[in-house]
Amino acid sequence: MVLLFFTDFGDKLVVVRRDFASFRSYLNLRSVLTTLIFDKMIRLSPSGYIKYSVGEIQNYLNNDVFHIRCIFFDVCDFINCPLTVCIAFFGLYMELGVNAFYGVVILVVVFPVNYALTKFSSRLEDKLLKIKDERLKLMNDVLSGMKVLKLYAWEESMQKLIFKLRKQELHVLRQIFLMEAAINVSFQLAPLVATLISFYGYTVIQGTPMRPDVAFVSLLFFGMLRISIYSFPRLLSDSIKAWVSSKRLVEFLNAEEKQKSHILRDNQDPALPVVSLKDCSFSWDGNVENPTLQLQNINLEVQPGELIGIVGRVGSGKSSLLAAILGEMERIENKGEAIVRAKSIGYVPQQPWIQNKTLRGNVLFDSQFNENLYTKVINACAMGEDLKLLSAGDFTEIGEKGINLSGGQKARVALARAVYMDAELYALDDTLSAVDAHVGAAIFANVIGEKEGEIYAIGTLKQLCQQKEGPFADLIREFMEKKLESQRSKKSSTLEVTLEDEDSELSEVFRQLSSSPLGDSLLERRRILEEQLAKAEGIQQQPVVTPKVQEVVTEDAESRPVHQSSHQIMHQHRNDGDVTDISEGAGYAGGRPEWTEIVGRLTKEEELATGIVKRRIYLVYFRSFGILLACIYFLFTFFGVSTFEALSSVWLAKWSSAAINSTAESRTHLFIYGGFNLVSIGAYNASTYFHEKLLCSLFHSPMSFFDQTPMGRIMNRLSNDIARIDENIPWATSYALSVFAEALNSLIAICFVIPVLVLVILPLLAIFLGIIHFYNVASVHFRRLTSKAVSSNCSFFQDSHAGADSIRVFNVVERFRDKSVYLCDFMNESLITEIYTNRWLQSRLDFISDVAVFICVFVAIIMADYKWISLGILAMVINNGYIFTGYLGQVARVWRESEVQMVCIERVTEYINNEKEPEWYIKDESRNWPPRAAGHLQFKDVCLRYRNELDLVLNNVNFDVRPGEKVGIVGRTGAGKSSLTLALFRIVDPCSGKILINGIDICTMGLHDLRDVLTIIPQDPVLFCGTFRLNLDPFNEYTDAGLWEALEKAHLADTVRELEGGLDYKVAESGANLSVGQRQLVCMARAVLRQKTCILVLDEATAAIDPETDSRIQQSIRTHFKDCTILTIAHRLNTILDYDRILVMDAGKVAEFDSPNSLLKNSDSLFFKLAEQAGIKHNGKEEI
Repeated sequence: MVLLFFTDFGDKLVVVRRDFASFRSYLNLRSVLTTLIFDKMIRLSPSGYIKYSVGEIQNYLNNDVFHIRCIFFDVCDFINCPLTVCIAFFGLYMELGVNAFYGVVILVVVFPVNYALTKFSSRLEDKLLKIKDERLKLMNDVLSGMKVLKLYAWEESMQKLIFKLRKQELHVLRQIFLMEAAINVSFQLAPLVATLISFYGYTVIQGTPMRPDVAFVSLLFFGMLRISIYSFPRLLSDSIKAWVSSKRLVEFLNAEEKQKSHILRDNQDPALPVVSLKDCSFSWDGNVENPTLQLQNINLEVQPGELIGIVGRVGSGKSSLLAAILGEMERIENKGEAIVRAKSIGYVPQQPWIQNKTLRGNVLFDSQFNENLYTKVINACAMGEDLKLLSAGDFTEIGEKGINLSGGQKARVALARAVYMDAELYALDDTLSAVDAHVGAAIFANVIGEKEGEIYAIGTLKQLCQQKEGPFADLIREFMEKKLESQRSKKSSTLEVTLEDEDSELSEVFRQLSSSPLGDSLLERRRILEEQLAKAEGIQQQPVVTPKVQEVVTEDAESRPVHQSSHQIMHQHRNDGDVTDISEGAGYAGGRPEWTEIVGRLTKEEELATGIVKRRIYLVYFRSFGILLACIYFLFTFFGVSTFEALSSVWLAKWSSAAINSTAESRTHLFIYGGFNLVSIGAYNASTYFHEKLLCSLFHSPMSFFDQTPMGRIMNRLSNDIARIDENIPWATSYALSVFAEALNSLIAICFVIPVLVLVILPLLAIFLGIIHFYNVASVHFRRLTSKAVSSNCSFFQDSHAGADSIRVFNVVERFRDKSVYLCDFMNESLITEIYTNRWLQSRLDFISDVAVFICVFVAIIMADYKWISLGILAMVINNGYIFTGYLGQVARVWRESEVQMVCIERVTEYINNEKEPEWYIKDESRNWPPRAAGHLQFKDVCLRYRNELDLVLNNVNFDVRPGEKVGIVGRTGAGKSSLTLALFRIVDPCSGKILINGIDICTMGLHDLRDVLTIIPQDPVLFCGTFRLNLDPFNEYTDAGLWEALEKAHLADTVRELEGGLDYKVAESGANLSVGQRQLVCMARAVLRQKTCILVLDEATAAIDPETDSRIQQSIRTHFKDCTILTIAHRLNTILDYDRILVMDAGKVAEFDSPNSLLKNSDSLFFKLAEQAGIKHNGKEEI
């Protein structure tokens, strides 16, 4: 007895140690795979970047890596289980002779059948993960464009698309459940049938009486067989998932990577060209036969010190040329020669990449903080006034994708980051299109500056009147039809040279431009350029708003000339020695001021629940499971399985006969199979319920929730937590109940024959449960920490995927990889602590269970010795005691697992209970809604703030826009222009005042009732993963003819016709396979299709479009929306000079509201000053 006790307990200690070693190995593999996935994500080719969305990559990270854990956890069981089966059969052969081999025949039949089921299950698993990839890809697009969805009232349409994918996913998941049920039951039936046939052959065919000692030993070996084979379904299920996930990861890790960079970072010869492209052709997708995605036969040289401008129509390839220079496009067949010689490159993409950090953190980009350099960069980028408007200065958290900033502010933050990097070559992609004219002139003068020294820059231009003119541009390159057509050296202005060249296609562009409203001001702009630069001097001297920096800046800045390039600024301070810590709080005595942590914070800290998982969470799950199904399954498990198995054990002990065992055991497994089917149905119901509720809650959440919650945190709920609800919780719950029933069965059988043992077992069970409860508090907390760490990792991958091109160009891949490793280690710390506590629990529970069995067997032996019980009863007690110890350890494990997995329910329920925005639809028959004519818009004493603790962004705003009126809205950054739009669309409700449309207070309407009649073309175009048709018409309301008509009016039809599939062309995630200008034209086509529009809002809708196309678009707007009220937020004042009235905003108030003529006649008006800075003159007589 003592030997049996110590042997069994020693075996369990070894198993605990083995599992701990396996878990550590898994964490090492997880770290390696996470790093490999990150490296691959950064190195993906352009076609691979489009193919593998961030949603898919997060699926690899959260689900596929998790599935591979079985390589370590199950490898020992794969060796141990067959070995145990062989030992058990050998022991049975020694007891039952050749009759034992009847059971072998059963296993020979069972394994091939289950092999076929396993292969089918593998195909289902692969299908499931592909559908999940599609769902997460679409969900990532939806979350990225949630603001646009709300503005267009498209939430319902996107919900239907996601629900459709989810329904397919759950259908496959249910098939997998049924396959696993069939495999599980067949493996459980195998030892039963083997036992029956072997005993039948021994007693009936061979005719040998069944003695208790033979029955006792045989049952021990059959118990070993049963426990080992019971593990096979789990091993097969885990193996299928690991195999499928391994193939997916291998496919991803073998995906095509970017070509070896042609950027030479160690160039030492200043005489050689900085950029040299000779007979090169480039492609985005690596497809030689797809000319729409190519640059062909490019020849270009850029000498040191040159400043290059690239111009051309929408989609002509300007940004693509810049990408090709930076190594972001694939060189076709490696023809020609491509060399870029620069130690460092500063890159500002057309859509600025903003990290979810403070403004200072975005500028520093994890570099060391040099106070003097930082101050000069902020001032050179004209951000001093902006910092005064931010609640915590440059310590203000600007949110994911710069949600807290305007388009112009985001562009300047990205520019400041590039300037701070002290680069030799700067690539600027239409950087100044979103800023006011005078700010653009200041930045051009102070950052880019005159050609001198070692700095050289290449940039694309959309608004020539606003950027890179006068004596600054050495070469102008027009990019037409994906080919470099015109190259002219020049020393005079851009406009003059191109007009002198009659043969240049560029001259035709300028002729067309000159006949447009934009062209009239170009020559005048040249004359007043020096005046603008003089005015820019005042902008440059604006100090950073932070207290200590403000003291440092002025003296040094005043002693230097205005026209300093970024290279000069950085060179002068490279050795200042004022370099402090890398943290964002550097530059202050004592680090970051504490008040900025509160005032400047935008993102909410992820909340963690405390203590064990509340019982209401279990109730929520079982309600979603189905109360009736849960009750039936509970009855099946305890009153079916436990009762019949306990009776069969007692019966066998009394009669040592297999005949009666047949009926009881067969009923047991009928109950088990029925239970599995109930679990599959209930799990399907629960998965449907939680995903549907979570999705509905997200779509009904106010926009402030998405502003304050990182996307990675939300995606973690939609991917990792939902996957655990789909797969782990049903298994953990059903397995916990099954194992608990098995352990209870053995305990009931023992106590049934020896009731006195209840006095021994109950106190031990009380200790057992007390230890589990004590442990669960810590274990659940560690799982919450792990889930929070996973959210941080998801956000980091999301951020890095969006800025992969900037990370590569800035040559900071190593730095980001190190951060990825750090986040992975942080996640592993909570996991390893969790596993430590788990092993602590396991060893103590194993000891208690062994003590309980030792006492029971010892008492049974004493009673048998005194003839109080028979030897058959003694054999049954020993046998069930052995089974009890085996299952009790599993009870502790699965109880812990089910408790820990319930954290996923807890986290999802937290978002299901989010604060909701107002109702989408409110029926009111008395209203004349929707209006059938242009909207009459009134703002009456409107005050608005984004959060209760923040200042007003609109302060007593009053104005009245008559039906059909065209109103331009202008003002400096932070004046409140975009806030007017947010208030009109009820993205944020006013804290006081009223907004009326046709006399109806919009706060009394449903959100969709209101937004259905409003249309906006936003500054940042958002496209969704899917077809062109989906992006134009998600409700399938229009015919193809209607869609083509809208594309014609948006001047995009010719481009779409050239694409493969036309309207069915697959748009990549976030529209990555279209230019930014083309994306803006898609938004224009959307607006044309909305037939109920009574008020149209244009928010810098053509900022990324060339002047010629812009002129045509403006004409289309005036024609198509002639019966609508139009509000246009504009930085390019030329586009609104023919409007009825101009609304000038200043500091959240209406400063001026009058016709353009009247405002231009008044030299004291703000609009007059803005127009003057933009090069627009009015003599007081000319009518506009």
